[in-house]
Amino acid sequence: MPSSAETTTPRGTVTVTEGRGSPLVIERCTPGPVSTAAVSTERAATVPFSTVHGRMLADQRGRAEGTLSTDQLLLFSPDPVVTLGSAGAESDLLLGRAALIERGVEIFTVDRGGETTYHGPGQRVGYLTLWLGEDERDLHRLLRSIEGALIDSLGELGLRGGRIEGKTGVWIEGRKIASIGLSVRHWVTGHGFALCVSGDLDPFSWIVPCGTQNCPYTTLEHELGGAPPPWDLDAILSKHFALHLDRVPQFDPKNDRE
Repeated sequence: MPSSAETTTPRGTVTVTEGRGSPLVIERCTPGPVSTAAVSTERAATVPFSTVHGRMLADQRGRAEGTLSTDQLLLFSPDPVVTLGSAGAESDLLLGRAALIERGVEIFTVDRGGETTYHGPGQRVGYLTLWLGEDERDLHRLLRSIEGALIDSLGELGLRGGRIEGKTGVWIEGRKIASIGLSVRHWVTGHGFALCVSGDLDPFSWIVPCGTQNCPYTTLEHELGGAPPPWDLDAILSKHFALHLDRVPQFDPKNDRE
């Protein structure tokens, strides 16, 4: 069973559930800028993981230092990549590192909580850069809010998503459709979620995804009989994330790199 630990910060104490599968990574936190109560959504097409990960780290640092004044939701589609979080292990790579690379899959160890997962074409990944006010620092409640935003987004598409007790993510009748993993630095979040929209799910069988071997996955395309238009999906995600995070959505079609 996971154990609980307290992380003391200059502005309070955060209780964090520790365990191999914890979806959170927390660094020592310091006071940050006052939230603008808005979240700006930016859309990008398929991009190399290293590029967007570097962008996320820069945004996270800028938000903590106050040079970035607005919370961000960056939506993008990744090239094939396997990422190992703080609880990830080499043994999670069932095919082995060399075989994955031969299949065109990059491998990165990253600064988020959780274990090992796959991202690739057909997924919509959302990186959340949020400065957390003093009343928002219950990080497990934050995870539930992210799940809630995804569940309500699925609901708007006509699907009934849900949670599984003891696990982080979103499922449809036992089939996983979204994964979540976060980092928190100086009370600013990084990383976020991955929603399976369409595409090949076989790469999940090449690894132990999120600590569960042979975990069944599904996609919006499979559940709906077709994938929703990308712009429509991003607008839905932007709206529900703003609602669940108690922020004003800023979703400008001109703020778009597709």
